[in-house]
Parts: sequence; C-alpha cells; structure tokens
Amino acid sequence: MFDFNLKDLCNGREIKPSLIHLINGTDETDCEDFWCLSSLSIRCNGYWECADGRDELNCSLDSLPATARSAKLLHILNGCNATEHFCLHISNRSRDLTRSCISSLLTGDGHVDCWSASDERHAICDYRKTGLTLINSYRCTEGNSECVPVSHICDGDHSCPMGEDEKVCDWITINKISGLFYCRNGSEFVRHYVQCNGKLDCADGEDEWFCDLELSAPKETQLVEINIPFYPAHLQNINMKPISHAQTRVIPSSIAKSTWFCNRGIPVIDIELRRCLCSPGYFGERCENQQERISIILQIISSSSLQRDIAIKLILYLVDIASLKILAYEEVLHLPCIHSSYKHLVLLSSARAQHSFVRIDWYEINMQRVIGYRASWKFNLSFPFLPVRRLAVRLGPFNDEHVSSRTKFTCNLCIHGQCLSYQISDDVFCRCYNGWTGVACNETFHCALGAISLNSHRCLCPMNRYGARCFIQNIVVCRWLNEATCLPLDARSKRSTCLCSGNYFGQYCEQQYANLTIRTFDTYQPKVLPIVLIQFVRITSFGNMLFENIFLFENISTSHSLVIHHINYEYLPSLVICKVFCSSSIGDHVYYIIFQIPYRIFLNFKVRHFETQLETSQKCADVRKMEIFKKPINIIAYPYIKRIKYYLRACTENDLRCFYDEVYMCLCPIQRNQTAICNFYDHTRETCKAPNYCLNEGLCVENRHKGIVEFVCLCPSCHYYGSLCQFSIGRQGLSIDGLLGTTMRTGKPLSEQSIIIKMTMTTLIIMITFGLVGNILCIIIFAQKNSRATGSGYYLFLMSMYNIVALILLGLRFTYLLVTQMIILNNRVRLLILCQCLEFGLTILPNLSNWLSVCVGIERTYIVAYGVLFNKQKSICVAKLLCLVLLIVLAGLTVHEPMTRQWIEDPRIGRFTWCITEYDSTKLQTFASILLIINLAGPFLVNLLSMSILIFIITRKKLNLKQNNSDQSFITVLYQQICYYEHFILSSAILLLLTLLRLIITLGSLCIDTSWRNYIFLSGYFISFIPFMATLFIFVIPSPTYRTELISHLKQIRHFSISIP
Repeated sequence: MFDFNLKDLCNGREIKPSLIHLINGTDETDCEDFWCLSSLSIRCNGYWECADGRDELNCSLDSLPATARSAKLLHILNGCNATEHFCLHISNRSRDLTRSCISSLLTGDGHVDCWSASDERHAICDYRKTGLTLINSYRCTEGNSECVPVSHICDGDHSCPMGEDEKVCDWITINKISGLFYCRNGSEFVRHYVQCNGKLDCADGEDEWFCDLELSAPKETQLVEINIPFYPAHLQNINMKPISHAQTRVIPSSIAKSTWFCNRGIPVIDIELRRCLCSPGYFGERCENQQERISIILQIISSSSLQRDIAIKLILYLVDIASLKILAYEEVLHLPCIHSSYKHLVLLSSARAQHSFVRIDWYEINMQRVIGYRASWKFNLSFPFLPVRRLAVRLGPFNDEHVSSRTKFTCNLCIHGQCLSYQISDDVFCRCYNGWTGVACNETFHCALGAISLNSHRCLCPMNRYGARCFIQNIVVCRWLNEATCLPLDARSKRSTCLCSGNYFGQYCEQQYANLTIRTFDTYQPKVLPIVLIQFVRITSFGNMLFENIFLFENISTSHSLVIHHINYEYLPSLVICKVFCSSSIGDHVYYIIFQIPYRIFLNFKVRHFETQLETSQKCADVRKMEIFKKPINIIAYPYIKRIKYYLRACTENDLRCFYDEVYMCLCPIQRNQTAICNFYDHTRETCKAPNYCLNEGLCVENRHKGIVEFVCLCPSCHYYGSLCQFSIGRQGLSIDGLLGTTMRTGKPLSEQSIIIKMTMTTLIIMITFGLVGNILCIIIFAQKNSRATGSGYYLFLMSMYNIVALILLGLRFTYLLVTQMIILNNRVRLLILCQCLEFGLTILPNLSNWLSVCVGIERTYIVAYGVLFNKQKSICVAKLLCLVLLIVLAGLTVHEPMTRQWIEDPRIGRFTWCITEYDSTKLQTFASILLIINLAGPFLVNLLSMSILIFIITRKKLNLKQNNSDQSFITVLYQQICYYEHFILSSAILLLLTLLRLIITLGSLCIDTSWRNYIFLSGYFISFIPFMATLFIFVIPSPTYRTELISHLKQIRHFSISIP
C-alpha cells in the first residue's frame, strides 16, 4: 500500500523512498508551486516555503512574528514594491541597481543575483536539504558551497575562504574592535544587542542584513490551526452544551504486605504455621511448582442481529486424544451488547494434558432457557512437552460453507446423540441429545427445566440458574436506572451487570446515547438507497481519523427519516460520513459529509442531538473522475507519487467539501488557499473478508466493529435477490423458495407470517384438493379399457397419476419451506436429501405431464387427418413405447438437478436453512438453462403446430365438401367441422394459453425489483400448475366419449354412497 502522508510531500525533507517510488520519483520531485501557499500557517512567517519566496510577499509588518520582521523593515526602507524582495546585488540582471530590490520573477530560478545567495536560499545553504545546522545560512561564493553563520558577517574576521563575508561590508577595516557592529554612517553598537534584533539600528539597516536566512521552518501544522466549515451551516448558531470537566479524587492505595513467601500466591497464618493459597496455575507448599495448563485468550465476534437479552455461553473442554475423555471443563459467558470488545482469558488445568486438544461449543441462552446450539471448534495443541501452552482464537462468524460441503458424518460411537463436524476441521464429534451424557452419549443425565445436558456430566444452565444440574437459583442484586434489567454474569463471583433499555448506557444505565437524525434527502436522491454506511469519526489534533461507531443500513427510503444512535457515546463526534453503495460493483459508491464541526469549536462544545440532511452539495468528489485532472493534461495517468501532488487543485479550483482517491480521504477547508486535511482511508474495509456470505457475485458489505459483525448483500442487476443473493428468476426457472423467500419471517410461527404466505397456503390447499379429486376421477375413467381404446387414453392415464404426485410434492415443498424457516432442524443431511428429492420430482413430473399433453395433441391431429383409417392398435403400442422413452429421457436429462441443490444458512438469523440452486460450472448452468427453455417452449410450439395442422385439415375437408355440395357456404362447413372436433381444439387451445402465460412470465421480464412484480411471478408459478389440477376440465369434459364415461362413473359412485347405511 502507498504509505506517504500528504503532509510529507514537497516540504523540503525528502523521505527515503522504496524502489518503485525511485522509479516514479520521490516526495520532493515534481512539486507544484502552489504547495508552498497551501496553508495560512506558512504564510508571512519569514521563512521561504516557495522557492521564489512568494509566500512572504505582500505581508504587513504586524502579521509577521517579531523574529521575522528584519526582511520586511529592509523591504520598506529600500522602497520595494509588493512583488519584490530585498536584495544586495552582486549581478547586473536587475535593471535598477540603485534600489536594493529584486523581482520575484528572478528569485528561485537557479541563478544567484544577491549576496549570500538570498534569492536562491532553497537550493543553497538550506539546512533542511544539505544537512547543515540552522545557524550556517550565509553562502560564501558561487563557486564555493561553504556556508557560515550570519553572526560572522561584518565582524572584521574572514570566515569564508575568500573573505566574502566581509566584502559585503567594505567600509569595515580589519583592525576594528571585536564585539562591536559598525554601521556605514560610522555609528557603533554592541553587536550582541543590535544585530538581528528586529529593529533598524543603523540608518541603512545593515545590522538586519541576512537575518531572515536563519529563520527555521514552522512546525508541522495541526488541525487546530485549520478552519474546516460547519455542516449543516446553521449548526454554528445553536446553543451547544459546554464541557464540564469532572474533578477526579485520587484515593491512595494501602501498602500491601510482602508476598515473597508464596510464589504468586497468598500467605495465610494457620496457628503458628505459614501456609500458601496458590493461584490456579501453581501448586506446592510454597506454590513453587507450575501446573500443566492451557492458557486461552478468546475474542468473540457475534452477529448484530442477536437480541440484546440473549447471551453467548462458550463451553471449553480439554479432551484426551486417545480416549476422548474430558480432562478439564470451563464456561465463558459473553453478552454481545456489553462485552463486544472484550477478550476472555480461560485457564484449563490438568495433570494429563500432554496429548490433548481443545474443543469449544457455542450456545445461545437467555434468563429462562437455553435457546440452542450453534457451532463447535477443535484446536490441536502443539509442543506437548511444555508445562504451559497458549492458544489465542477468534470465534465467529460461522463457516457453514465448510460444514455444508460434507454430507456424511460418521462417528465411531454415538448412541443417543448427533454426529457433527467442527467448523474449521474435518474431524467429527458426537453431541448428545438432551437427557444424555458421556463420551458416547450412552448415560442418562437429567437437568432442570430450561437447561440441557452436555457430554461432561454437567448441564448447560440459563442465566438465572447454576450448578451441575442447574437446580440452584442464581439470585443477584444490582443497582440500575432507567428501567434497566439486572443480569447475572458469574455464579461463582456473584457478579452482575445492567442491561440498559432504550437509549441508555453506562455502568448503571445513567447516560443517554447521542443521536443524529437524517431528516430530509434532496430531490436528486433515488427513492431507495440500497446500502448506507454511517461512520462516526473523531478527528484528532493532528488530523487522524478514528472511527468511534459504524452503522450499516439497507434499503433506506429517502421519504422517511433515519435516526442513528451513537452507541456508548454521550456526544456526537466532530465528523459524520455517509457512504452510499449504489450497485454490486465494488467501486460504485459515493461519500457525503452529513455532520461537521470545526476542531476549535469541538474542543469546547459538544452536541447531544442534531438533525441533518443528505445533500448532493455535500458529496465527496472522486479525483479520478474530475475534469480538472483530465483536461488539458491527463494528470490521472501520472505515476501515483506525482499525481497526488496535484490534489490541492481539487479544493482550490472547485467548490468541494471533500474528495478522495484509492488511498486518501480529504476534507476541504473554508479558505481555498489552505491545506486539505487528508488521511489514509481504506475504501475496501467494508468489503467482506473470508468467508464471503453473498452468492452469485453479490457485493458483500460488512461492518466489523468492536467485536460485532454485520453484513448486507447487494445483488447484481435484478436477476438475483434475497438476503444472500441466493434466489434467481429466469435462469433456473420459477421456484417457490425464490418467490416466497423474501416474504418469509424467519423464526416466527405461522400466525405471525405475512399475508402472502397465508394466501399462498390457502391457494395451494384449494389447488391440491381440486387437483386430487379431478385426477382421481380421471384415473378411474382411464382405468377402464373402453377409455384406452387409443393411445390418448394411456397418455391421459399416466398424466393423471403424474399430476397427483406433482401436486403432492408441491404441497410438501411448501411445507418444507415453512418448517425450515420456522423451526431449527439439526439434521442437515436429511434436510438436504429431502430437498433434492422434492426438487427433482417437481422438475421431472411437470415436464413429463407437458410432453404427454403434446402426445395427446399430436395423436388427435392424426385421428382427424386419417379419420376411419386411423389404426388404434398401433397408436396404443406407440403410446406405451413413448411413455417409457419420455420417462427415461427426461430422467436422464434431469439427473443433474439433485446435485445442484445445496443448503445454506444466513448467520444473522440463526440456524435456519435455505435450499438453493448452485451450479459448480458455467457449462452446467448453461445446459440447465437450455433444458428449461426446451421444456417450456417445446410443448408450446408443438401444441401450436398440431393445432394449426388440425385447423388446416378441417379447412381442406371443407373445401372438398364445397366442391361436392355447393348448397353450403364456406363458413357453414367450417363451423360444422370445428363444432365436431371442438373437444380436440378446446383442449389444445387451453394448454396453449396456459403454456404461453408461463413462458412469458418466466422468460419475459426477469427482474424482481418491486413487490408487485413478485406477485406477478407468484401468480405465474401457480398458473403453471393449473394443467396438473385441471386435467378433468381440459381433456375429459370437452370430449363426448370421456364425458359419458365420467357421468356413468359418477352415477355409480353416487349409487354406492347411497347404498352404504
């Protein structure tokens, strides 16, 4: 990464660059002139920041410090104008040699025109570049690079090799008294008192010559000196609360008694003997022996979606590798809302810990019960010969991708438990069901209500209980304010804490969060902002950015206010930045300054609550997109070390509040000639590191701050959607997960689900009921031999059975979705197999039914075409063969479907799983898309073709009839033929219409970006299943033959039901 601070650029002090910077230049090459005018702190201070000294032109005498007034007094004495410097000429380049002045156009040009090279002081005798001491500032001659102190000038002694330090004062002779200063007019003064004292003691000012050469460069500018603007502007008019500095009373500590007798222990007196109480890591009479132990430092990264009253309890086991026996056991209670930035220290001690490993189980609990198990980790221990071994681990978030890649877990012995895999290891372990314990989960063990049993012959207790079986009530008393809740932390120490309610925080919930409200958005903003990142930034006195809080929001409506609480802070910081992500492209984001207080004001006043707005005028510019860096010269194409030296143009030539590039974030001051405040800024810090939870190339934006992680997925275009971009429309066809997944309320019972879920369930019940009744009647009809006189009967018989199974699978698939989103199921292997079977059936059965309907349409066309010559027996043989071939072909083409189904888990909402489609290669995805189009468009085109041929045949017969019987008109004969074959045409027309609707919805508009489009796709999904429930109405009722059979069987059923007593 580029590691130059902009403050170090073009300041005359070259930093040793790396090799790549040597190739492209250094921090002191290619510097633009306006760098020397970039800050008020370097203007009119007597020191030349610019090579030509322009930063010291046009300065009033009062604006200069006392030590820097010599040059200005000489400037006035010699009548120099605003563009000239004082100069004692040694060349004739200046046309007016009667005045001791030189134009700024002749300074800093590399040619020495003045004594002591005062016009070229940056290149000669500059202590910052040459390594000289500050006092060696007078240059002897042009051919000699030696520099001497200014105090040696005109002292009667030759300090320069050629005596140049005395030639400038040619009126002074060598035999003058040392210690005196002799003016041109004969006046004499004590040198120590008059030379370079900021006053003209000599009439011509000789005592102040060259004094400004000894002025040092100013110290590094602090932010206190830079005046950044208020935002919003009316913020400067509000009554801000001043800081009240509390007085701290220091309580002196008592003198501790000597503990040399016990090694890290506590000495106690037992009658006349002195004994030692040893710390856990030591033992012996005087704690001289170190006990074998494992020292573990834990950092817990939790999800921001975890409820405030839910705690994380970690169970740590020290397990023997050979026997899997638990050697040591410890518990850690972690409250994310309180311990978010804590690191826990745990000691596991055992005399037989040489060949062992550490196992950590993660559970979530509350006051009344254990909510559930989340994950387990296994950590192997190296160096078994050491008495103390250390382990530093960071737990969370969960890597379910690793676990889901394994579908078969085999434990050597797991009787009453579940065989699970560790998070970061391929090893497996047996987790006991509640009520069982032991290595093999073969021993009964009962716990109190709300607790669960563990492998270690102990129970995992909720926060209000403790003990081996959790029968002891954990009663704590704590002091709290503002309706807080008292939570016990550790039963052994009786410690407790306050869980604050609302916007309060502090040890006793006595303080209230500061908050910032984004009340309005300007009209240039879209209606919905996909992802918004609010960063509360504290600016230090040297301009460094420290993030106090970062908040992540998604789908923010610009028509509503957004209130952000500054967690654990009573006052707002001096700067709040809003980062808006516009699309799934990594670089497609913008920054806004939504709150800003100048540092001087911020030091003395604080703001608790404020309302602001998100305005386009506060948008930070990307220097890579600014026209001033592209025209007339493409500065962006310069090497980076050279390009950043032009960044001051961003503030001086534009009305900006801030700007940024790939490395820096810069704030512009009020006055354009001041230095911009630039800080290193990692623009990719919000991009999810491994693991990346977002699928299908979705942009994962995360917020890892103070031990809590949260993330949001921004899906590409509109083909993918869902919380993890796991759903798709069009490329994999319509699925019930994709259509209902965004409306599911995970973890909620059916009564609390959305109206869409309830309507879908009602619609499915009606469809399945009607479909089962209709298809059963069709099976009864086509089971009769008379109804299977042609091949169509066989097609419709199998179609009815396929339709029944398809409708049942559809109901089971919806039930699967409800159950997996409302209830946590731990057996993931069975869930995955069930999902694969359901999806395979819902893929192949509809396709079989559609192609069988195509066969019916083709055969009916043949019947019309051949009439009495149609061979029924041959059609039955062909039908039997086609039914078998279709089943084999479609099953072979769909065999890849189970392999593309995987389950995933959203770590923000717990162990609720989704069954999604995930392809291992683009070729397989392309094949599946082509197959989908064939199975949709194929039946549609064939039905359209068969119906067209059918109408053509009818028209041809009509023309033949017209030639033989001219009494009937064309329309009359056509109408008669259509009426005769209406059951053929009607069936084909209904199938054609339903297939066309599904084809349009699936392959037409593939974008779900609004709720009403989701409703259209959901309707299209149900429409696609209408043929499976309407076989009776499409094929049976329109046909006179089948209708007669139906009426006959209905009468038999009615007669049978009446005869039953």
